[in-house]
Amino acid sequence: MYSAILLLCSLEMNQCKTIVNPGLYDNLNLCLQSLALGYAAAEEAGWTVMNYTCLDWETKEFKINPDKS
Repeated sequence: MYSAILLLCSLEMNQCKTIVNPGLYDNLNLCLQSLALGYAAAEEAGWTVMNYTCLDWETKEFKINPDKS
């Protein structure tokens, strides 16, 4: 299971925050698709995306590369 996580900052509001999609994904590729949508939505809302990742809840590793399977 994977979670999509983004770190966002706003110079105008002088703040940063993390957002996590509340959904869990069965594979890394689905999580990465969610990250892409969240990235675009955050930028459209005026946030700067500082970093992003998918958390693998089984291994507790952060991943941004698609599965080869």
